[in-house]
Amino acid sequence: MSESISFSALPRRTRWLALALFVLMIAEIFRLCLASSEAFESLLTAILWFARGWFVFVCILGLPVCSVREKSLMGLAAVLTIALVRHPNADEIIGSALGLAAFIGVFIAVLTSMKEAAARSRAIVDVGIFLTTQPAQKRFLSVALGTHVLGAFLNFGAPGLMAPLVQKGAQHSVSEPVKVTEQRQMSALIRGFSWILLWAPTTLTQAVLLGLFVEVDYAFLVGLGLCTAAVMILLGLLMDRHDWGRPVARPERTMPERPSQAIRVVSLICSGLFAATYALKFAAGFTVAESLVITAPSATVLWLLAQQKTKPFKEGMQSTVGILTGAAPSLLRSAIALGLSGYIGRVSIYLLPVEDIAAWIETASFSPFVFYCAVPVIITIGGQVALSPIIFVVFLGGLLSELPGLDVDPTLAVFSLSFGWALSMAASPNATATLVISAVSNIPPTTLTWKWNGRYAILCYGVFVALIFALTR
Repeated sequence: MSESISFSALPRRTRWLALALFVLMIAEIFRLCLASSEAFESLLTAILWFARGWFVFVCILGLPVCSVREKSLMGLAAVLTIALVRHPNADEIIGSALGLAAFIGVFIAVLTSMKEAAARSRAIVDVGIFLTTQPAQKRFLSVALGTHVLGAFLNFGAPGLMAPLVQKGAQHSVSEPVKVTEQRQMSALIRGFSWILLWAPTTLTQAVLLGLFVEVDYAFLVGLGLCTAAVMILLGLLMDRHDWGRPVARPERTMPERPSQAIRVVSLICSGLFAATYALKFAAGFTVAESLVITAPSATVLWLLAQQKTKPFKEGMQSTVGILTGAAPSLLRSAIALGLSGYIGRVSIYLLPVEDIAAWIETASFSPFVFYCAVPVIITIGGQVALSPIIFVVFLGGLLSELPGLDVDPTLAVFSLSFGWALSMAASPNATATLVISAVSNIPPTTLTWKWNGRYAILCYGVFVALIFALTR
């Protein structure tokens, strides 16, 4: 399914954008590899500041291809930077925030680039069609769980890949009206995908939060996230059955055979990436997110090359370079938007009267329970006015480190922030996944969230409050 794209035939601007993004990625990988070596301390410092400065250059270079969203974030970041200039530690704060922005930008770019290989993979398409054309009785779980698993691997590429397949599958429904099937399957997609943010190490959520918090019980966090995700998906299934009832048993069109070969291929890709990531994590002491930044680019290139195994190696490599270069504008916009969101969240902390807030919290005697419950509400409300969840996650996570009076458990803090981010996928029309699904399905984001999943989001929040109450007793 992989088409040939000539590098030389691409616009010059696209090639320059790809080169700039590639340099940023290489700088971050070198920074990670040299971080634990004292022998290269001076080189590490130079690379660190180069990566920070290069991220700023990438933002400027990418201006012509940026949307209003990215340009607005650039303007806000510039205003906050100017406001921070008089801070006694302005250099250190801005440098640290730029470092976070560069890492987040590279992280999302290398993971999102995997969708270029996934979209051209016959195995991925076969698995997607198999999931979305199951009998009506099994369809919700097959779509929700299938998107959940693929989302843990493909990140935001999963909803973009699955949404068209879901719509295509809905067109063949004979057990209920097409529009009803479309609504149920799109809701299943959202309700399945969003909860990967609670546990999957391949998500930006975990990458950011595990970098902000220390002393997190990672095993407990993953276990809690997986169990909560299972409960929320089950809740989605129960709501689906309550709202629509069990479908009338009518003959469906012939189901495709189980794509055993495709399932094996997808399983091999997933297990290979995770094995390489965790091997690097345990061998070199990287975090999971850092390991992914190093392993994901190689995985993407190998995956694209494998799709072109019938071609000579040189021709296959040229086509692979062309495919990734052609995706550069889109990858760069994602890197800029999320990188700047992280920057804004980090510098905002130092523009607030933290000492006054700490004194107020101490006087008001806020319990950790109140904080845990308030976080998802704040993140979701922010999403209604087009503020990215990452801004609030980075801001609130950094604020916690400056507020010793609020005695919160780091693991539960990460969980509540992750839950808020996940909840915004079902409740906020401006969430990234919602916008991706809306763009490929032509369904308004307010319909996907407020109309189809608003009640579901409220019920999920109620379950979350009960869970936090039990965990903090």
